[in-house]
Amino acid sequence: MSRLEQILEASIDQEGPGKDLTIAFQMEYNTPDRSILRARMVTDQSIIVTIGLRSAILEPFERFHILSDGEFLACDIPGLIPAVAVILRNQSRGMAAGTIERNSTTRVILAFESKKSVNANGLRDLASTITCTMRQWSEWSNVLLGTLDRDPVVGDWEIDWREFLAGEAGFVTMPWFRSLGFQDRKIALSRTKLAAEALLISVLNRNSS
Repeated sequence: MSRLEQILEASIDQEGPGKDLTIAFQMEYNTPDRSILRARMVTDQSIIVTIGLRSAILEPFERFHILSDGEFLACDIPGLIPAVAVILRNQSRGMAAGTIERNSTTRVILAFESKKSVNANGLRDLASTITCTMRQWSEWSNVLLGTLDRDPVVGDWEIDWREFLAGEAGFVTMPWFRSLGFQDRKIALSRTKLAAEALLISVLNRNSS
């Protein structure tokens, strides 16, 4: 039995609807690019997870520029693009729904549902789908950042991409971060866009095969 399946099984014994799994999910699935804001077992066969991206993680920190609500932020790219990819990849594989909300921060809302009852391995199905989705998300974040690290144009610039994208989103970067000139920033953002497009194209091609 997987760790997540054990967590879900234990939650069945909690009284009342809408069992809160937030802390357990935070311990399992928080990364530098995403943070579990809320995880709730709606029924014994369905779970809704609300996930903040890096803009939510960085929200308490100092900023030198604030964009208008509704604008996606560069700092969210390592989490947002893989989130879109897992939604596209898993909608027919146990994910009931996936949506992205953008206000002052970016949130991803994922709904998971098993067609099986608890007595017919429904919890195992739920745990397997959620574990697979979160693993894919982490792997594709690493693929995206690894693509940039190996990029023939900017790969030898030794950029900390999370810190660079945080600065492009208006957050004050760490003192150790070496800022880029305007032209280099344009090039770096352009290569980030190309890496993101390549990841999504790869996922879409897998879905069509």
